[in-house]
Amino acid sequence: MADAPVTVTFEGLMVFRRDGREDLFDVGIMPTKNMASVGLPGIPDHFPKITVTPNPNAGGPPSLVIDEAQIATFLAMGNLWNLDVVDSAGHIRKGIVRQGTGPSNHHDPDPNQHDFGWLLDINALHPSASLIAGRLKPVIRMSNGTLTTIFKTDGIDFLTGLVARPTVEHFGFIGETAGLDVSLRPGEMLVLRVGNTTIFRIDHNPAIRFTVAIENVMPPHGHTSGVDHFQAYYALLFPGIPVLECRALRLTDPLERSPNPPPQQTVNPFKCGGITMSDGNGPLG
Repeated sequence: MADAPVTVTFEGLMVFRRDGREDLFDVGIMPTKNMASVGLPGIPDHFPKITVTPNPNAGGPPSLVIDEAQIATFLAMGNLWNLDVVDSAGHIRKGIVRQGTGPSNHHDPDPNQHDFGWLLDINALHPSASLIAGRLKPVIRMSNGTLTTIFKTDGIDFLTGLVARPTVEHFGFIGETAGLDVSLRPGEMLVLRVGNTTIFRIDHNPAIRFTVAIENVMPPHGHTSGVDHFQAYYALLFPGIPVLECRALRLTDPLERSPNPPPQQTVNPFKCGGITMSDGNGPLG
């Protein structure tokens, strides 16, 4: 019997980090609300959501939607969640990797270049950056699959220094939506759980192509003042980075079109993409 592919997508404000000790990858969702309280009134509230399509539960609606209220209920059971490939005996099949080592050039126009490294690495920008613990909710531990980049932003510039006289770096494209490609063998299932509680389960079925969308984005018709949402990372997770060293993002002029644009309109100039950090030892956050 054939393997069954499952694609997990990640869109919005979140942080990825490899746990070198356990050889896992963590992704932490960054609650982003009331940004006026940290001096960023132009960034609207973001809302976490998990959507499984088609619905793996028989007799339900077309998609299984786990909204913010349900996520809060599961968070009350624990902040560390696990996304694993499990067989019928409950054994976890481990093996998770990043696709590629690139890009070597952030101006690469090849639409077939899907290396995970398109996501911005906060430690490449700020080598000593360390996040404030306890602010990522939940942290999902992933143990199997291949991490990729699915969509990229249009070309961006980095601005640093004084607002009136910034230093400008023409950087190129960055990751906007990441992916995790999983292949279930006969008898296996993909399970998201917190403790002993199953949040969802996808059984092996090569006749169905399941997708799981993990999001932390603003409403589809939300408004933004032009403040790039990347600034939320500095305010909420890395406030110790000096202001004059922080990067602001703007679209290039003339516009450098994305080789892998998302189907929805990009927020100018940063469509809430995830970021990565240098490898750690132990759970993220």
